[in-house]
Formats: sequence, structure tokens, C-alpha cells
Amino acid sequence: MASVLREFTVGTSADKAWSVIGDFAHGPLKLAPDVFVSCDMEPENTRLLTFSDGTKAREQLISRDDKMRRGVWRWVDSGIIHDNTTMQVFPEGDNACRVIWVHDVLPDSAAEWLAPTMNKLVPLFQQSLNNS
Repeated sequence: MASVLREFTVGTSADKAWSVIGDFAHGPLKLAPDVFVSCDMEPENTRLLTFSDGTKAREQLISRDDKMRRGVWRWVDSGIIHDNTTMQVFPEGDNACRVIWVHDVLPDSAAEWLAPTMNKLVPLFQQSLNNS
């Protein structure tokens, strides 16, 4: 199983960052509004994300822990054998935090396109969170 990890800091409190990241229904639109054009909730804690290029991804929430500021979800109907994604926010003082974002995927080859995609999203997430 391949693991793709990205860690980044933002200049906002952990609580403010978590209010965006932890919002499973609307968070993606707040994090990268030029990348995600819609996020529709479906039954069974599932969301359907639509990207600006028309690509769709269905994700199911597995766990949300507000105390730990940690969310876990997986891709559904993606053709990927296994996916487990986590985002967790850690305080770094009063007005800064660190975000750790991990995708564990099978097949390993999925990491070949996932890693550069995550690299492109991190600066967008940072910008949105810095402005939240």
C-alpha cells in the first residue's frame, strides 16, 4: 500500500482551520473553490465532489473527531482497491497550526498521480485557510 503524506502550516488558529477542514459537506468548496465546483451530500455520510474539469469523486466519511480535529474518509466507486484519507489539524501557538493530510491507497501506482495532485492542492488549501 502506498502512503502519500503532505504536511503544511497555516497562519490561523487550529480551531478556525478545523472549522473548514472538518466541514465534510462544505469544506472542499471553502478550501479550493477554483478546483471544486460542487459538493453534494448523499445518504450514508457520502459526498459527491465535482471538480472544475468535470471529474467526480464520491467520498464516504468514516470518522470525525472534533476534539482531535481529525477527519477520516474513503473513496467510493473509484476503481481504487483501497483508500483511506485523513486530515488532522494541530495547534502551533494561538494563531498558527499544522495540517497533516495522508492518503493510503492501493494499488501503489495510484500514488503516481495522487502525489502531484496533492502537491497542487496544498498551496490552495494554505491560501484559503490563511484567509479564513
